[in-house]
Amino acid sequence: MALFNMRELRGRLRPGERLVGIDPGARRIGLALSDVSLYLASPYGTLRRGKLKQNAAEIAAIAAREGAGGL
Repeated sequence: MALFNMRELRGRLRPGERLVGIDPGARRIGLALSDVSLYLASPYGTLRRGKLKQNAAEIAAIAAREGAGGL
C-alpha cells in the first residue's frame, strides 16, 4: 500500500471518493467514513478484531462497497 501525506492523498483521490478511518482497539476495530467533500467523518461501525488477513479483507470490502479511495 502506498503512503501519502494528506495533500498528496487528496490529489490522488478521484472525484466522489471517500476515506475510511480506522481506530484499532484491543478487541474491536472502529471504522469511520468521510463524506465526499472530505470535510466530515461519521461513525460507520466496528469489526471484531481477529487475524490481520481477515480484518484487512473486511476493511477492503467495506472500502470498495462505499467508494473509498483511501484509508
